[in-house]
Amino acid sequence: MNNKVLKTLDFYKIINMLLERSQSIIGKKTIKNSEVSSDIIEVQKLLDETDEAYRFIIKHRLPGISNIDDLEEDFKLLEIGQYFSPRKLLEVWKLLNTSRFLKNIISEEESSEFKNIFGLINLLNIVAQLEKDIEISIISEDEISDDASPDLKRIRRMIKSKNDLIRDRLNQLIATSDKLMDNLYTLRDGRYVVPVRSEFKNSFKGIVHDQSASGQTVFIEPMFVVDLNNDLKKLEIDEEKEIERILIEFSKRVLEILPELISNLNVIANIDFIFSRGKLAYDMEAIKPIINNKGIISLKSARHPLIDKDRVVPIDISLGNSFNTLVITGPNTGGKTVTLKTVGILTLMTQYGLMLPCADNSEVAVFDELFADIGDEQSIEQSLSTFSSHMKNIIEIINKAKENSLILFDELGSGTDPEEGSGLSIAILNHFLEKNIRTIATTHYSQLKMYAMSTENVQNAAMEFDVEKLEPTYKLIIGISGKSNAFEISKKLGLNESFIVNAKKFISNNELSFDKLVSSVDSRRKEYEELIIEQRELLNFNKKIKEEYEEKLEKFNKQKEKKIKKLEEYIENSIYETEKFCKETINHINKARSKEQSAKLKKISEEILKKMDKINHSKMIKKEIESNILNEPLMLGEEVKVLSLNENGYVQTLPDKNGNLQVKIGILKVNANISDIIRIEKVIDNSKEKISHSKATFIKSDKMYNNKIDVRGYNTEDAIYEIDKFLDDSFISNLNEVTIVHGKGTGVLRNNISDFLRKHKLVKSFSFAKFNEGGDGATIVKLK
Repeated sequence: MNNKVLKTLDFYKIINMLLERSQSIIGKKTIKNSEVSSDIIEVQKLLDETDEAYRFIIKHRLPGISNIDDLEEDFKLLEIGQYFSPRKLLEVWKLLNTSRFLKNIISEEESSEFKNIFGLINLLNIVAQLEKDIEISIISEDEISDDASPDLKRIRRMIKSKNDLIRDRLNQLIATSDKLMDNLYTLRDGRYVVPVRSEFKNSFKGIVHDQSASGQTVFIEPMFVVDLNNDLKKLEIDEEKEIERILIEFSKRVLEILPELISNLNVIANIDFIFSRGKLAYDMEAIKPIINNKGIISLKSARHPLIDKDRVVPIDISLGNSFNTLVITGPNTGGKTVTLKTVGILTLMTQYGLMLPCADNSEVAVFDELFADIGDEQSIEQSLSTFSSHMKNIIEIINKAKENSLILFDELGSGTDPEEGSGLSIAILNHFLEKNIRTIATTHYSQLKMYAMSTENVQNAAMEFDVEKLEPTYKLIIGISGKSNAFEISKKLGLNESFIVNAKKFISNNELSFDKLVSSVDSRRKEYEELIIEQRELLNFNKKIKEEYEEKLEKFNKQKEKKIKKLEEYIENSIYETEKFCKETINHINKARSKEQSAKLKKISEEILKKMDKINHSKMIKKEIESNILNEPLMLGEEVKVLSLNENGYVQTLPDKNGNLQVKIGILKVNANISDIIRIEKVIDNSKEKISHSKATFIKSDKMYNNKIDVRGYNTEDAIYEIDKFLDDSFISNLNEVTIVHGKGTGVLRNNISDFLRKHKLVKSFSFAKFNEGGDGATIVKLK
């Protein structure tokens, strides 16, 4: 693609958006050097990479990539014998460190999910020892660590010792001498000196290195530290040589793995480029387009990427399927140029490997060339008029465009006589139509609208205008031609009707008839669009209701299965306890020898019968629940059974989002939950079944009221029995909380009930009621 088109369509602004998201110098260089591709295989690979990066960012986050310098030129200098400075070695360390980090960002389990990026990071070379040695040895861009070598550590230790000795000697001099200007020492040319008053310079033994600007102070190196300074200087030279040796040694090690480092540099640059594209897609809320080499464009809810997404009006536009030429008409500032640029810039983005701010299933063709004549590009130096400037571009496009090209014309044929401009425009469009070249053109000319309506493989489109509000909607409507709306706008603005009537006399009947036809078609279109929107909303509403109901039904069935499983466990435990109880009873019978013991045995037998009641009742309820899981939605008027009430009724309202519904039982309407409902037609009539003992039938106590039981006046033993049975029934009825009214009295009954509840397997927790609900005369029990 030529740079002129990229500039015309503002593609370089997209490049700048990518550069802002790049994390490294080498990544930015790759972005600048990359070009729009016309190879569909390469474009598909680029899009797949971008999509992987986009999904990786959503799943994890943007991986950190160090801002690595472009070391390409430095590597060349290394090859011809130069050695690296500490700063360049730190850049090598960043390269190695980033390589090791990126190597681990994708696990083996995720390799198929991010296969392109995984393939790239597998190319990275890990040189752990060199990375570690540089980290230990190089502290900063101008500082080498003592640990870089044993010799360097030894030399620096000696330097420190020598410095300490010199300072001690000088401090002794300062403490005793009266010839010094100040009580301090300093350095001149790396040697220790003291500030001596100028009048004592001849009597002070030492070497003069400097004097103050006023001449009153002379900086002298005392003779007794000259040898020490010489020793220090020699040690400093040794230090420099050792540092140079260390840098040369590191540079040799870098040179040995230069191919691997160059490969890593290129891979990381590419990874940064890919994640910059992924981050841009994430920020734009973009999708991966479908691509083809058939010249087909089908953009759905396409947004111009450079317009704020909260202000831009999405457009639907297609080309190359049922027609190859699209003629867009409409008023000025109505969005024609933006529409044209949207198609152009999204095509360029696709061929650069970028995802698009569109709806899913948008499709873009990969073109060999893209040409655009948009805006007034006249050259003042060449004294070209608007028409001449456009025509110069058009001639260039005619000469260069081949079949697999996309051409965008803005205001084709404008800037000259309308009749001649229209004729030229039709001839130009016909030329590209015959060559099977995809073309989109915007225009004001009515002749082009009629040309589009009467020519095969050419389609009209219009930018919608709201005459009532006197403003464009920026919506593109394919299949109809636009109109200027000059008469309607003028009338709305207050122009006298007589002017409009008079103006129409100067327009041909054909023109008026055409405009009238366009208005009629547009009016019908709006009616149909409104009808379609209503039908779509209704369809979506019904679909949503169905999905919600199916979701609730599935949730309910899972809950029901969970309850059944819990009930089975409870029944098994009850059977186990009963069997154990029976065995113990038999043992007691065998040992019974007195009337008193016989009475006790009788009482024990009654307790066994009571436990059998509970087991048989639990089995009956379980059987009902298992056979009546709601696999199908309830119907209004359907007969159901409310388990907690043990009553039959008819469905009055369907379940809401929480599963609550209304059931009519006799003349009463009661609220129930779907988890408490079973279908009546599947319930086995257990009322006529004979159970092995007459007391096994499930009968509610007169003292039980749904989720409350009153045991006032009971002795402890009877109260405990009733409460135990009540808790079993409440659990089976899916109650979460119940109330036991026991009164206050002496507190004996209350305390015994508390002891019983504390050990009960179905009790999650319990506490006294609130003051206004009975206080310590009632206990609130929460069930498991």
